[in-house]
Amino acid sequence: MFVCGWLLAARWCVVNKEEMDKCNDLVEALQRHGRRDLETQIGAHAYKYEDMPQLQCVMGTDQYDCMQKIFENKADLIELGTGLSYTAGEYYNMIPLVAEKYMLGLLPTPWRLCNMRLLFIY
Repeated sequence: MFVCGWLLAARWCVVNKEEMDKCNDLVEALQRHGRRDLETQIGAHAYKYEDMPQLQCVMGTDQYDCMQKIFENKADLIELGTGLSYTAGEYYNMIPLVAEKYMLGLLPTPWRLCNMRLLFIY
């Protein structure tokens, strides 16, 4: 959510109770860091947690509902697996913001070496 070019809040769309619990835990952790006057380094800049956009959690019915909420400016972020990344980009004009790649087990099979999760933004 932007006002005069400033990002005031980031609305993360989640699709079940477990994701909502994680999102709320993240909101609480960010607030705790802000109250303790902590900073984080991003590139060459240091930012205080209290100056960062407020994270809000938004419940969607499923990942397609969350993509629609982002498209309609009712949410800003969603975490998707690679299977829906084409849909997000092609039909909802979303782009990846962050990608996470990790190995599946100690000895991955040749056809599936890793799993990837992506955080998308409109």
